[in-house]
Amino acid sequence: MDSRLELKMWRQLKGAYSVSDSANFKLIFVPIVDPSLAVEQYDTMKEALAHANGQVCFLEPKGERCVTEIKDKDITLVIGNTLKSNAEYANADQMYKINTPRSTDLFGINATAIALSNWWYNQ
Repeated sequence: MDSRLELKMWRQLKGAYSVSDSANFKLIFVPIVDPSLAVEQYDTMKEALAHANGQVCFLEPKGERCVTEIKDKDITLVIGNTLKSNAEYANADQMYKINTPRSTDLFGINATAIALSNWWYNQ
């Protein structure tokens, strides 16, 4: 998929849940694909995590906790991609999974929509 289209999809999702740079909820994207798009982006995951606020929550299929356990309002949600997991940067208690009826790995944008919905309704 074209990276510009993908970033536009993320931006739309961010807007649908009123997630902005000044909100209590941050979306982190690595690497920088197009600096002109209104999405927070960093060159490396290490750099991105240095800018994280509140509880850092990694969406990872091997997470021990379910996204429904994220209760804090001030969080940073870290999403991997189909090529690379971010588990190496997380402590076990920072990794969250999405329980589904069938075992599957969700694309980041799908997992984020579920996590954002859960976060929104638990505010």
